[in-house]
Amino acid sequence: MLTRSFIDLFIHTILPEPIRRLARKTGWLKRQGKIDPFEFLLSLSFGQLSASRRTLSSHSQGLTIPVTRQAIDQRFTPQAVEWVKECFTHVLAETFDLSPTHPQAEPLGAHFQAVYLLDSTSLDTAENLKELFPACGGDGSAANIKVLLRYELMTGRLEPLCLLEGKRSDQGQALQAAESLLVGQLAAALSATQENQVEWPKIYAGIKGHRAGPLRLVAFRLSPESSARQRQGLRENMRRQGRTPTAKALELAGWLLLITNAPDQKLPSSAMAYLYRVRWQVELIFRQTKSVLRLDKSESQDGCRIQCEVWGRLLAAILLFWWHAHASAACWLNHKREVSFEKLIRLMQHWGLSIMIAFLKGPIELHQLLRTIWKQIMVNARKGHQKTRSTSWQNLADHWLNPQTTIS
Repeated sequence: MLTRSFIDLFIHTILPEPIRRLARKTGWLKRQGKIDPFEFLLSLSFGQLSASRRTLSSHSQGLTIPVTRQAIDQRFTPQAVEWVKECFTHVLAETFDLSPTHPQAEPLGAHFQAVYLLDSTSLDTAENLKELFPACGGDGSAANIKVLLRYELMTGRLEPLCLLEGKRSDQGQALQAAESLLVGQLAAALSATQENQVEWPKIYAGIKGHRAGPLRLVAFRLSPESSARQRQGLRENMRRQGRTPTAKALELAGWLLLITNAPDQKLPSSAMAYLYRVRWQVELIFRQTKSVLRLDKSESQDGCRIQCEVWGRLLAAILLFWWHAHASAACWLNHKREVSFEKLIRLMQHWGLSIMIAFLKGPIELHQLLRTIWKQIMVNARKGHQKTRSTSWQNLADHWLNPQTTIS
């Protein structure tokens, strides 16, 4: 039942008429020609998943009516950028409340309604975009796009939020929240202590009239190896920006600093580090979007085409994470195994062009193909399990959500 209901949901998420209506609304479609908006979007998001290089020729391969690469190139206009963004927003809204809570995350629901992980990744891009997406400077690219993402852990829902210029800091709010401590007593206190965990139970952040709090700040000392890597990374990042890290910044780089407004009875300090480790999920997202979806690659120097490609691939990422959320929940219920997103996304890469063609053939062919892909995922995309290594969910359960009781 789960398989059939999800496949039906997926098929009805991307329907031709809403896509064409948005194309007319944004001015991308003024009169019907050889290039249909629905086919164009499918090629941009799914069709090119299977292409070794995302060229104009590969973009035209799945279209019903053959067109030249020049005809494809002429459709990447400012109106196309607005249209693909509108399609992205439409698909995001269609899938927003339809992701299942993973069975392993259900105990976490007793404490929080949702667990959001926010982070960003940067993509160097064509220099002619430097006015729209200026980079940080230094010896890097003149143009850089920063993609801000939000990932909801309990449902596995991915929500790309916006594209920012590369020079924009997405850490401003977090830095301001701890500013009073970071620039003064915090670095001094941590350098003086021999403890591996230090806590400030009640701090207030912000400026007068806009203060947040009380907040808890907990600092966990990193291992010497991790501290060295963090400091080396800090020096490299500052070097690219033409700056030198301060002694206080280097001291703080040897600690994991976590701030929360959750009370201790809801989120014990000892559990904060385990919960923070699930942030690695975001790093995996970045790795897969760059390696498989090739979010950071383009064959073009045209600004409109690059922006359309980024939004099209983010649209594909939303749908692939939706597949992963449902498949992982079903696999855990049936086999007590999780589904690897890396394996799933590579399998979907193989089927990308076939999915596009099946969409164009109609619901019967599409349904048959998607059921075949689902069965492949259940067998070939399961995560490997290392008995000697606990997963993030196991650590959360053992150390916080469902601690084992020992009988003496």
